[in-house]
Amino acid sequence: MVSRFSYLALWAVLLFGLSGSPSAQEITDPFGGFAEVLVEPLPEAPYEQEMVLIKIRGIYAKKPARHSLVQPIIFDAGWMQLGSDSWTDAIHEGKPVNAYERVMAIFPQKPGKIEIGAFEHRMTFHDLDGSWVERVLRSDPVVIEARAKPAAKGWWLPARGLTVTDSWDRAPDQLGQAELAHRTVTLEALGVEPGRLPPAPDMRSPGIMSFSDPEERSHELTPEGPISRVTWRWTVRSITSTPAIIEKVQIPWFDTTTRELREAVLAEQRVGLAGSEAVIERPETLITRSAAFALPVGLVLGALVAAFLLIPGLRIRNRKELSGLLRRFSPDPLAADLHRAARRGDAAAVRFAARRLLRREGQAATRDSPVEAELGRLDRALFAQDPGETQVDLRAFVRSLLRTRRRQVPLFGWRD
Repeated sequence: MVSRFSYLALWAVLLFGLSGSPSAQEITDPFGGFAEVLVEPLPEAPYEQEMVLIKIRGIYAKKPARHSLVQPIIFDAGWMQLGSDSWTDAIHEGKPVNAYERVMAIFPQKPGKIEIGAFEHRMTFHDLDGSWVERVLRSDPVVIEARAKPAAKGWWLPARGLTVTDSWDRAPDQLGQAELAHRTVTLEALGVEPGRLPPAPDMRSPGIMSFSDPEERSHELTPEGPISRVTWRWTVRSITSTPAIIEKVQIPWFDTTTRELREAVLAEQRVGLAGSEAVIERPETLITRSAAFALPVGLVLGALVAAFLLIPGLRIRNRKELSGLLRRFSPDPLAADLHRAARRGDAAAVRFAARRLLRREGQAATRDSPVEAELGRLDRALFAQDPGETQVDLRAFVRSLLRTRRRQVPLFGWRD
């Protein structure tokens, strides 16, 4: 990254330096000079949120004893001052002068004209006779014309350079069941405001559990623009005896140097030991197995309906009572999936079947509901820092979850 950014920085400095040659303005006042705003030349009009460098420069016959630069309000654009102001000795029109510079980064926030008004350089000089001389020099306003961003999918990230580092504290494809690994991804971009870096990608996948730490954002100011960083960290745990796959993540960005849309990629990653004979229960497998219950369930339901219609004294008053009765006494394929996954010791399949069961019954789990508390208990146990102290009795968990679910739904209170 250093070499790439250094190359870009040198190129930007060379271009910017060409536009910053001294203006042919004659300085006749011994305390005079001039101020100007120089805009970095670009190959084409910038897009919204693309960085544009500007230089506020003053050329003065003498260096003031005191000075302050008053910046205008810049509407519809973000800005950053890149480092401290500088004073250097220079030659103008063959005479020694004092040159003042401030470099800023401008980020248009919408397409259209962005006007940068006059900067005022207020200076106080000390004359030879001991008196003080005041001067105020103003730059001419300049205008930056910004274009609308391209109609590209995903996060819009215009940058002069971007790198991604992806590291694990241990080999993820060597994790055993219930073992932990820590993944760290750092995204670094030149010429981007820290808030413009994308949010953390999704790191979920069947067969693993992942928890993310709070992201860390920072930036470093350089004369070539801010270098912004975001760091994401996840704790990943394998919860099955078969390997799982974390899909690759694509991060789109626009290279403002080459004017091309690019992609940074977090590679696909296998998590878990290879060569296991165990088979993870995929969602499609569970659905297929549940469908196999359709015929016997239908026969049982028909028998129950006939019994309640024929036995004297039993009456079903409405559709809800019939639905509740049939659901209560008929075999439940999803409950069977839960028991089967628990017998195998497959925590991921247990959790998946439990969520499907609750969604089917409309028991959307609020954070304080008993069923959500049961699932939260499983998650906390599975993701404890010390796997040796977190052996989960999945069969007991399934029994407890189903008891809690039955208490939540009375016999004649099933939803349609």
